[in-house]
Amino acid sequence: MAFEFEALVGHLYIVGGRTISSPPPGAFVEVAPKKAARGRETDTFFTLVLPSGDPIAPSIFYENMASLAAEKYFDSGGSVTAGLKEMVQHINANLYDHNQRDPRRYEASMLAGVLRGTDLIIARVGAGVALYRHKGETQAFPDNFDNDEALFSAPLGVQPIADVKMARYDVANGSRLVMADALLADLDFNRVVTALSGADIGEALVSLKAVSGDTITLTLIEFVPPDQ
Repeated sequence: MAFEFEALVGHLYIVGGRTISSPPPGAFVEVAPKKAARGRETDTFFTLVLPSGDPIAPSIFYENMASLAAEKYFDSGGSVTAGLKEMVQHINANLYDHNQRDPRRYEASMLAGVLRGTDLIIARVGAGVALYRHKGETQAFPDNFDNDEALFSAPLGVQPIADVKMARYDVANGSRLVMADALLADLDFNRVVTALSGADIGEALVSLKAVSGDTITLTLIEFVPPDQ
């Protein structure tokens, strides 16, 4: 089966005013592996795992969480929504169990999405945020960046059952998704939308860097047909 859209992926990772060329530790994108569960053969999975709380874990911790999230999703069955929820609860249970046994208590926020055909489904836990640019319109997830109650929910590892929020979007040629830490919500929304509207993904990343502050972590994905 063919993929209707492929994902062009870029990252913006700024720490203390310094732009880091490597992707953020918790950023991960994977097309369906050969051993994916039935029904997952044409899915593309992407996630951004973000530090939350104190202390901050070593980078490998977030890398492993992101990799495990992809593995768990592609091993799951059922709908995309069911698979994302199962994956998040599995990751949360592992981290919650770690925090019950180990004095080094870690927390994390997570954004995870699946592209299937012309559908994009996103799961959100904690303080990560997303923007979706589609046919000239930009939608925020959560839909109100000024509402702290919606913006900051309990991160992974804090409670036995994670509080998962879901959103679904239509996908067309050139649709763009931004997954980022909560610092994106502090930026001027109109300037971010203008930056996100750049001619291509490279120009959009340069423009996003120009409107960002000294610290931000984000992944930008553009969806295009395979023949492009």
